[in-house]
Amino acid sequence: MFRHTFSPAILSLLILSVSSLTRPLRAEDTNRPEHRPEIVVPYMRTPPVIDGAIHEDEWQCTKVKGFISQQRANRLEFRDGEFRIGHDDKNIYLAVKSVVHPEVGLIATSEPTPGKIDDLSNGDDSVELFFAPNVRNEGKATKAGMIYQIIFNGKGALHDIAIDKVKNTFDINWRVDMKMENSVQEGYWHVEAAITLASIPGGALDDLWALRVCRNFKNPWDQSRFGINVIAFADAETMPQMRFRKDAPIVKQLCYQSEKQDGVDHRVSVTNPTDKPLAVKVQIGHNPIDQPRYYKTETFNLEPGESEVVQYALKVSDPNSYSAASIIRVTSPDDRETYFLRDFLWDMRPNKDVWTPVPKADARAVTCEIAHYPSLGKLVAHGSFNNLKGKEAVKSIRLVVVEQGQGKALVQKTLRQFRDFSYEAVLSLPRGMDGDYEVRAYLSGDKNTPKESIVAPFERRRFEWENNAIGISDEVIPPFTPLVVNETDRAVAAVLRKHTLTAEGLWSQVAADGVDLLAAPMRYEVTAGGMPQSVHGGRFVFTRKAGNRVVGKGSFTTNELQATTTIEFDYDGMMKTTLDLRQNGKAPIEKLDLVIPLRAEVAKLMHPLGDGMRFNYGGVIPEGEGIVWESKNASRNRLLGTFLPYFWFGDEYRGLCWFAESDRGWKTNDEKSALTLERRGDQVVLRVHFVNKPGVFERPTRIVFGLMASPAKPLPKDPSWQTFTTGNDGGPGYNVRVMGSSFYWNGQMYANFPQNRDFQMIRKFAEANKEGKSDKEYFQKLVDSWSEETHDLDFNYNKAHILNGGGDSHFDAVVPYTNLRGDVTYIPEWRTFQDEWSWKPSGKRVTDKDRKKGSTDFATAPVRSRQDFLLYYYKKFFESGFDGIYWDNIYLQSCFSPLMGPAYIREDRQLQPYVDIFHSRELLKRAAVLAHQLEKVNVNMVHMTNTNIVPEYSFAGMLLGWEWRYGMTDFQDRFSPDYIRAVNLPFNTGCVPVQLGGIRGSDDKEAIAWCERTRAGVTLVHELQVWGPCALDMKIRNMLAEFGCGTDRVATHRYWDIAPVVQAADSIKWIVFSRSGKAVMVFCDYGEGGYYRTELDSRRLSLPANAKTTDWETGEAVPLSNGQLSFTLKKHDFKVVVVE
Repeated sequence: MFRHTFSPAILSLLILSVSSLTRPLRAEDTNRPEHRPEIVVPYMRTPPVIDGAIHEDEWQCTKVKGFISQQRANRLEFRDGEFRIGHDDKNIYLAVKSVVHPEVGLIATSEPTPGKIDDLSNGDDSVELFFAPNVRNEGKATKAGMIYQIIFNGKGALHDIAIDKVKNTFDINWRVDMKMENSVQEGYWHVEAAITLASIPGGALDDLWALRVCRNFKNPWDQSRFGINVIAFADAETMPQMRFRKDAPIVKQLCYQSEKQDGVDHRVSVTNPTDKPLAVKVQIGHNPIDQPRYYKTETFNLEPGESEVVQYALKVSDPNSYSAASIIRVTSPDDRETYFLRDFLWDMRPNKDVWTPVPKADARAVTCEIAHYPSLGKLVAHGSFNNLKGKEAVKSIRLVVVEQGQGKALVQKTLRQFRDFSYEAVLSLPRGMDGDYEVRAYLSGDKNTPKESIVAPFERRRFEWENNAIGISDEVIPPFTPLVVNETDRAVAAVLRKHTLTAEGLWSQVAADGVDLLAAPMRYEVTAGGMPQSVHGGRFVFTRKAGNRVVGKGSFTTNELQATTTIEFDYDGMMKTTLDLRQNGKAPIEKLDLVIPLRAEVAKLMHPLGDGMRFNYGGVIPEGEGIVWESKNASRNRLLGTFLPYFWFGDEYRGLCWFAESDRGWKTNDEKSALTLERRGDQVVLRVHFVNKPGVFERPTRIVFGLMASPAKPLPKDPSWQTFTTGNDGGPGYNVRVMGSSFYWNGQMYANFPQNRDFQMIRKFAEANKEGKSDKEYFQKLVDSWSEETHDLDFNYNKAHILNGGGDSHFDAVVPYTNLRGDVTYIPEWRTFQDEWSWKPSGKRVTDKDRKKGSTDFATAPVRSRQDFLLYYYKKFFESGFDGIYWDNIYLQSCFSPLMGPAYIREDRQLQPYVDIFHSRELLKRAAVLAHQLEKVNVNMVHMTNTNIVPEYSFAGMLLGWEWRYGMTDFQDRFSPDYIRAVNLPFNTGCVPVQLGGIRGSDDKEAIAWCERTRAGVTLVHELQVWGPCALDMKIRNMLAEFGCGTDRVATHRYWDIAPVVQAADSIKWIVFSRSGKAVMVFCDYGEGGYYRTELDSRRLSLPANAKTTDWETGEAVPLSNGQLSFTLKKHDFKVVVVE
């Protein structure tokens, strides 16, 4: 939230709509490119000179910047490249400019043989083209008759072939008529070509064509191309598409990042080459991975010969780890014609050399990278000597840890076995290290093996906060109640829930807020040797019975399997299960399923989560019998296979979730879903397929997962959750100020402490915000202390934030911004713990001690040592007058370290990460305990966006959603009622629901007011708070507070209730607050508007026969006759009716 302080001054947002969801069920995913590229190939009135030297003024045609790497999953290749394409009546003109190896230069070994198809060496740099004329889009399929492939190198060696896609034949006698010239200039290969249209049969200029333009790099190889989601390379199915046009603009993608690679810099030029005015719309969308997308949109009329450049620029705090997704659209103003469309991922800087080094006979050809885990006393060293001349002679590598500048070995290890000329080792470090150190790698081989060492430095500093126990306690904090065990019934009761256990350690039933969830007991199903296995439960015993923790052991056996289960209940009702398996025989296990059958009347909604946010589905469970959902169709980022770490299903008030950090120990087929949901009559059944690929458990195997029923806890009553507001200074209710960035409390970007770690500043900010005692002189001194060397913001931005953060207010609580996924990188803590705290498999390490600013985002995981660091400073915040913690970006993050969690190497040798659900849960629990110990109301706020993770948020106080779908769109078109009921309601987590305002992209006061009105209607009928409420929001909230909402005197009736007190059309959503013959009713239109007649249950609402019904805003009477309330609503408007 508010991370991009440096974002462009004016951002126009794309209007997004919530469409009906069909399989596969997933939300839109701006982290995943899905749009096939489209370009218009303009007419070139003056053809370029084909001389092998690209000149911008000659190539007035479409330009595309950057090729997509074959190796990097839809991400741009780091090695610079671009192409241009145009046409006239006779030729297609193509120019490709790309960087060459800085030492080797252009590789071109194959010689041309005129009149024949050349045998091009795979080791040559080359340009590769595919043209598919006259393609047809038939639904999602693209059909082509002929595809023509052309490959050539720097010497003119040519491979050209025609592919008949109808007959599935190849014509090696086809010859392209092409003139090509090329040269290498200042490190770039310039290629210019003119391809005669007559030599490409089967197509005309008014047809739709498909093309693929590739730059085949070497050292290392990469078939970089224009296009995404490539499946069959020589198939039109995923090829970009192009149209030849004489009346279209010339679109040039000029760049996507700054020249210094330290900022986003999308620039697109549009030129009108025609003799008539031309109206054009340019839209650039951009988001760092896992962050919201912002758009810049410009529409303009171009006179003949006129050009415009549209720029989207953004400074970046940490270019080394910046990963982003971008889209460029150039269309007609009505979007009917597309002139340029490109959707792609990219990283700002590589984390290793982009070129394969020229083999050398010295140590420069050897790499040594490290990952240091201080809390474990471990160091992982790995590297490669694949680029070393004479690498075959290397017999051993000795790794030595020493103090910098010293020779005495603190620890050493010799390696003699290598894989693909690479090495890896885990070193155990001696205790008490405190200082600067280095790892030295010495190679041993023959006389030509380098004798000098390869050195990797690292730092170990000791800190006061290490291994602290802040927020760790056996006390059961409210609103939770101590766990209660009934051994006779084999039951464990937690607040609002009672769990009855099976002998296997599963649940035979769970009552959530008085309602039984399960249609039948949970069970394991096993198939082995082609036969279903009977599962025999053993004896279950409780081994620990305490108010804060209950532990038990169960077991089961089949003919082939012997299993023991250990279950651990935490006092919020979360049950962690450890399943230990041992196979008795050798028959392949074909199936091991965990089966969780919920009653269909409870299982209405679902919320599966992958490793990321803004792409997770939330909404109704699909209709139909049999399998209605599969995990292979769910969104995920870095997780391999079809494993999904979290699945919740239930209704608005209660439900059940299954979750796991990892699929370690499972036997799964990547083509089959690891989780499926099926409807069987009156049951909705979640199946977790621990085994769906036949195999034998040849060694003892452990599988760990969790279960949790909801509601996790009661909603706050004192103060009431219905009276919370965020941003209503001095108004009724419990008013919380959430500071939207660390700059408001004079911290650097993503810092967890103020400048100079001076918490006197926090005391001053707290006094100003809660007591109205702003020390103007003190805050001016903070403003004046600014320097470019130590501050991320420029002077004016920094000043604005400090003075805003220190203004006079009277809030009940103040909550500072922190970022769970970010940190400052200039501090000794980061230099020491950077590898342990990072979720990434490897990266550039920070070793510079002279920096006084710098930060990273989307980089960290809250492992135990990081929790200790954060809690140390959270306590200082609390003790200095702040009241809670705001965490930006809590979601399920994939983490790659096998030392910090259950990441593991799969059978295919790929590293499967784990997700940090238990790390994050423990952090939130410790923060909640700390707040309780310091007698604070739990106002810790999780920025969850669209990841409602019950076992994490059970310990949170408030949840923040909707950093998603910003713009000026009506809120009814952004978030469906089904989505809100599954993701944003407060009842399953027991957290106060707060949503971001999300109105951006216009200065039109009338348009803003209408957008605020649609937001008010949506939030009112779902009891959601708005961060930074507008005047309309607060006027209504104040009225509801006066009516008594949030007190025991007022009952709340909701449109989704099983027995609703109002009968209305499906397009009307409503809420009713009633007390002693009076009521406030809110009706919100989700349809097209119109005349509505609603039926009121006057008896249950205790309304008098002569009730007076009034439009609260206008004071006009609203007709009520025989229990029918009638009114008219404009599309997406709302009406508040007071009944008395």
